[in-house]
Amino acid sequence: MGTVLPMKPWCVGRDEQTETVTGWQVDAVRERVPLLVLITGEPGAGKTTLTVAVAYALANDYPDGVLFCDCGGSAPGGATPVEDVASRLLAQLRENVPDDPRQRVDALRSHLGGRRILLVLDDVGDAHQVKELLGDMSRSAVLVTSRQRLPELENARFKSIMLGGLNDTAAEVIVTTLANPPLATVARPVITELNKICGGLPVALAMAAARLRDGDDSPEEFVEALRTGRVLDEVDIDGTLQKLFDAVYRGVNPDEARAYPLLALIPGRHFGFTEAAAALDLPDRAAKHLVRRLVHKLMVVDLGAERPEHRGLFRYHDLVREYATEVASTDLAEEVRDETVRRVIVARLLRLGALAKAYSKRPKPFGAEWAYDEADPSFDGDGVHAAEELDREWPNLIASARRAAELDQRRLVTAFPPALWPFAYQTGRCSVVIDLYIRALDYRDHEPEVTWQLRRDLAGLYERIGEHDLADESIALAFAVGYRKGDESLYTWRGLALESRGDLAEAQRAMDLAREAVPLMEDPEQERRALVLIDMHCARITWKRGVSEELDKAEQAAIRAHAGFVERGDEQVNEALCVELIARIRGDRGDVDAAIRLGEDARAMFLRGRLASRAINLLEWLAETADAAGRADDAARYRAEAEELRDGHDQ
Repeated sequence: MGTVLPMKPWCVGRDEQTETVTGWQVDAVRERVPLLVLITGEPGAGKTTLTVAVAYALANDYPDGVLFCDCGGSAPGGATPVEDVASRLLAQLRENVPDDPRQRVDALRSHLGGRRILLVLDDVGDAHQVKELLGDMSRSAVLVTSRQRLPELENARFKSIMLGGLNDTAAEVIVTTLANPPLATVARPVITELNKICGGLPVALAMAAARLRDGDDSPEEFVEALRTGRVLDEVDIDGTLQKLFDAVYRGVNPDEARAYPLLALIPGRHFGFTEAAAALDLPDRAAKHLVRRLVHKLMVVDLGAERPEHRGLFRYHDLVREYATEVASTDLAEEVRDETVRRVIVARLLRLGALAKAYSKRPKPFGAEWAYDEADPSFDGDGVHAAEELDREWPNLIASARRAAELDQRRLVTAFPPALWPFAYQTGRCSVVIDLYIRALDYRDHEPEVTWQLRRDLAGLYERIGEHDLADESIALAFAVGYRKGDESLYTWRGLALESRGDLAEAQRAMDLAREAVPLMEDPEQERRALVLIDMHCARITWKRGVSEELDKAEQAAIRAHAGFVERGDEQVNEALCVELIARIRGDRGDVDAAIRLGEDARAMFLRGRLASRAINLLEWLAETADAAGRADDAARYRAEAEELRDGHDQ
C-alpha cells in the first residue's frame, strides 16, 4: 500500500527521543505487543516533525502500510469526529467507506486487525479519538501527537514523551543553517541568548533565523532587540506563532479562558498556588484545579515535573506568556489587570513577612509591620528553610516590588524593602534593594519612625557595598529624625561603616556609644539581642587591630556572642559569623587544626543559609591557611569548591 506520510521533515536536536522510540519498538516486537507512543508538547515544540521523522525511520518494519491523519484537535471548529477520521484512513487503505458513519469505525478496526501497519494520528484532541479507532493492533504501531496530556492513553499502555525546548547546540544548527553562511561564525553566547528568548521552540528559532536572513540587523543587534522588545513582534512576521497560540486559546472552556491571561499577569518567572489563588480571586482549592487543568492542556509548565524540589511551582513558556499578556491587555480592563497584580503582590508580601520573621530576629520594621503581623501562616520552617525559599523566590519578590512601584501602591512600596533587607544584606544583593528604598523615600510624608527605618536600613546596605560616604549621609539623616529608641542601631551602623573604612579606633568608640544607648530601646528582648550583636562586632574589631595580646579578649567576646545567639535560637547567620570569627582568631594563634575545623563548620552554615559569597571568602581563607600548614591537598580542595560556588553564584 505504501505510505501517505507528509514530506520527510528536517528534524534537529531530537536524536534522544528518536532513539527512545526505536528502543521501544525493539521491545514491542520482542514481546509481541503493539508499539503505542504519545508525543506531547507546547505549540511549536516540533511534535509533528519528530513523529513523522520517526515514522519514516520505522516504515520499513510495517509492510502492510503507513497511515497518517490530522485529527484537527486544535482546529477552530474543534477536533475531527472519529467517524471522519475512520473515513479518511479507510480511503488511504483503498477500502470502501460505509455510508453509515457509525459503521466506519467498525470497518476500520476490521481492516486494521492482524496487520502490520504504522498509524500516525496527528494533533489529537482527546483520547476518545484514538481509543475508538483501535481494535486488534497487536502487530502494529500507533504514534499519536497532542497539544495536551492524555492520561487515558497513558493508562492504556501508551508510552509518553513530553517535548521540551531544544538545547543550544541544536539551536545553533537551526539558526546557522536557515539564516546565511555568515552566521556560522556567530558567537555562541548570542546563540545561547537567542535560544533562551525563543524558549528552545524549533518554530520560533526557524523564524528568528529567517528574520536574520532577511533583515538588516547583526545577530547581536537582533538579540538585543528581542531582549528589550516584544519577541512576537520581532519574530512572528507571518503570524505562525500567533495562529498556534490562538488555536490553543480557542480550545479551552470559559474558566480556563479567564485564568489563562490572569495568571500571565503574575510578576516574575514562576508562581505557586497561593499566587494563582490571588490572581484568580478564588479559594485555594479551586485555583489548584484550574492550574492543573492548564498544565494538562500544556498551557502552563509544571516545574515540579522535572525537579521535585519545585513541586507546586509553575510558569508560562516565555512566548506563551507574552501572548497571554497581550490577551489580558486586549480583553481585560486596566482596572481589572491592576487589581489582579495588586492581589498577587499582597500575597507575596505576606509570604515574605513570614520568611523574614524566620530568617532574622530583628524587630518588626516600621512600615512593614502589617506584613509581619498578617504573615502567611502556612510557613512554619526555620531560618534555613526561609533562606532556601528566599533564594528561590528572590527574582519574583523583586519583580513584585518593582511592579508595586509602577502601580504607585504606597503601602506596598514602603513595606517591601524592609522585609527584603535581612536577606539582601547577608547575601550581598544590595544594589537592587537600594533602588527600592530610594523609591520608598520618594514619598515625603512618612511617619517619623518609617523614615528612620528606611534611612537606617539604607545606611546598612551602603556599608555592605563599601559606599562609606552614602552610609554616613544616611546615618546622619536617620539621626535627624529624632527617633531616640533607634540610636543604638545608628551608632552600631556608624561603627560598622568606620570598621569597613579601617578606622578601628573610631569604630570601637561608636560601638561603645551603641552599648550606652541600649537602654533607650525600652524593649528588654531587643536590648539583649543588641548587646549580643555589639559583643560580636567588638570581638571582630578587636581582632582586626592585630594586637596579639588582645586575641584572647577577642576570642572570649566572640564565644560569648556565639553563646548568646545559640541561646536565642534560630540565629543561624549570626552564629555562623561568630564561628568564622573564632576560626580566624584560632588561625592567628597558630591552632591550625581548630581553625580549619571551625572554618569548615562556618562554611557549612553559610551554605545552608544561601550565603554563597561569604562561603567563597571563607573557603579562600581556608585554602591560604591549609597552604601555610603544608596541607596542599586540602588547599586545592577548598579552592576548587570556591571556584565551583563562584561559577554557580555568577549565573
